[in-house]
Amino acid sequence: MPKFNEQERDIIRERLFKEGQRLFSDHGLRKVTINDLTTAASISHGSFYNFFESKEHLFMEINLKKQREIFKQLDSFIYENKELEPRKLTKLVMYFIMDKFFTDPIISSINGELWEYISRRLPSQTIQNNNLNDSLVVEKLTEAGVKFNVHTSLVVKVFQAVFISAASFILDEEGEAAIDILMEGVIEKIVE
Repeated sequence: MPKFNEQERDIIRERLFKEGQRLFSDHGLRKVTINDLTTAASISHGSFYNFFESKEHLFMEINLKKQREIFKQLDSFIYENKELEPRKLTKLVMYFIMDKFFTDPIISSINGELWEYISRRLPSQTIQNNNLNDSLVVEKLTEAGVKFNVHTSLVVKVFQAVFISAASFILDEEGEAAIDILMEGVIEKIVE
């Protein structure tokens, strides 16, 4: 396998991110092959593995990068709304994130079934990195004065469950109402 200098590695990694994002957005994780990715990025099949363990690993890295970008926007959103009552702020934050997630073709493609598929194919550390990313939302809310009745790890799991459930309702005619009811119940239970 060829050795790449640091500049070449950066260029190839960026190409893989760009082409992976395009292909995953257009076709979904399961339909994209390593060959599709390497052809689009103009690298050999074997070279792909110098950068990522699998297509699922690339997909998750793209997902995590997109989440970090959204969470940066979240800082100013929380700052602008920090005077709101904690439950109202939490609800607004969850809707803010949902709006960003559901308009992104990569993040919005992750439903319960795809998450199970990814979880089986990736090392647990990669999945834990996603959960750490998600816990940033809880930390940001806590910094804004929101107090939770349960441990952070449980809040993260509850938020993830709400997002996965909401993703399945998003195209449903009554989906918005169902999401709102689910959100209200969850927030009442976990926020002081």
